[in-house]
Amino acid sequence: MSFRLFAMPVLILLLGQVSGIFLFVWSSHVEAFVLLDLAITAKLISLMLWLGSLAIGLSWLLMRLKTLFLWKKRRLYGGCVHCQGALSHHDDEHGFYSKCMMCNARHY
Repeated sequence: MSFRLFAMPVLILLLGQVSGIFLFVWSSHVEAFVLLDLAITAKLISLMLWLGSLAIGLSWLLMRLKTLFLWKKRRLYGGCVHCQGALSHHDDEHGFYSKCMMCNARHY
């Protein structure tokens, strides 16, 4: 259950953090005077990428934690008929279906 809820927010958070740090380290190794503007721009972009991914990842993670908290307290009124959990909607060769993010039940 926790993997389905928290995989994407954590992935977004980690990818943004790693790419921001990589771009910051790369821009600190640029020492030519001609590339000074490029280095300053790359550092600003890396900082914005780092802060943006931090904001998006943490807010998404907090929303999922709130969903989990409400589900555990039995106050989440989702669409699952088994556990009242939140649903994610999918489409495959058999048609549209919904999948519970809490108990992994499929609803066709």
